[in-house]
Amino acid sequence: MNVEKEIYTGLYLFGNMKLNTSCGGVSAVIKVPTYNSNVLFFINDSHVSEEDSMENAKCYKFNLEELESIQKAIERALNDIRNLESLSRRNLLKDKAYRNPI
Repeated sequence: MNVEKEIYTGLYLFGNMKLNTSCGGVSAVIKVPTYNSNVLFFINDSHVSEEDSMENAKCYKFNLEELESIQKAIERALNDIRNLESLSRRNLLKDKAYRNPI
């Protein structure tokens, strides 16, 4: 496959399941044929904290349940990256699994 294509993992939302609230999401894009991956991290503005601990950076506040949810979403995205890349390298993905670069 010489034409540049992308594989998108989908968006995994994370948040507080007990309160049924979302605080963001994570997704990834795999560039084919180079197999470079970019992970996109989305965080709702409601979690921005006014605490200023680093220059030129935003601070976000999460409770333990939200942090565990973020961890699970990242793990799912990483597993998708590994699995989709492996399937693509072995030519086991259908054409509809790929998209043109955005």
